[in-house]
Amino acid sequence: MSRKKKETTKVPDSSEQHHTSPVYTYLRIASTFGITLAMNIYLLSHLLGGWLDEKFGTNVVFRLILLFVALISAFMYLWKRVLISEKIEKEQRRAAAEEDAEKKSLDERMEELRKDLHQ
Repeated sequence: MSRKKKETTKVPDSSEQHHTSPVYTYLRIASTFGITLAMNIYLLSHLLGGWLDEKFGTNVVFRLILLFVALISAFMYLWKRVLISEKIEKEQRRAAAEEDAEKKSLDERMEELRKDLHQ
């Protein structure tokens, strides 16, 4: 009787997750910003502003006010996303540097042990 070795699949932990390139990260932010800007302008300025202008008999006052609100909120979203992405990228670089330093330390220790073993 032969025993079969049970094959296990390795589940990657958080340090082994696939990290996307910063270019793709910023392209994703830019596309999301465009969608957010368009939706904010349409929903706030066009729909809500138009309804308020009709209700209060103003010409384009509410549309303009809500257009600026839409622009400000979209750019605030963009700023927040860029800051978060930069923070994540900085943390990934720090973790990689720590991992490299730990690997170098282990390699040096292994070399010392090999030298001691051969003496």
